[in-house]
Amino acid sequence: MSLRDTFRSLRKGGVDDVDVPDDAPEPGDFHPRSDGIYDGGDDPDHPGSGIYLRFSGTRVREVVGLADAEAARAALVGESAATGTLVGDYTQSGRFSVQAAFERPITYALLAADDDGYTVRRTNSGTATTHQLRLLFVPDPPP
Repeated sequence: MSLRDTFRSLRKGGVDDVDVPDDAPEPGDFHPRSDGIYDGGDDPDHPGSGIYLRFSGTRVREVVGLADAEAARAALVGESAATGTLVGDYTQSGRFSVQAAFERPITYALLAADDDGYTVRRTNSGTATTHQLRLLFVPDPPP
């Protein structure tokens, strides 16, 4: 019995309210690629707006609201990121947050990983919502 199962049984009725994959990586196994962006699909809080992430070094950048991956890639590249880009740090634990200056953070928790990307739980503390997202890796085009 894992620690997760122990805590799950202590909750009211022991019933799952969210389907959490059992193949979640161990803490320390989160190594995102930095040679492209991660496409999170539509933002559940703002339909029609896409979520895009880019990792580099120990930094993560998120941009929301752009229509396609190429516009997001242009907004996320370089130190002079576009207005509206949220910035944060990540570690190999699989938990990280991004935030704009003087705004509430958006936190991510890694639930599962595979060759195509990650499944994460995204919690927006500004809107008090939590959603499960699939982050698919899109490599940068060759130079």
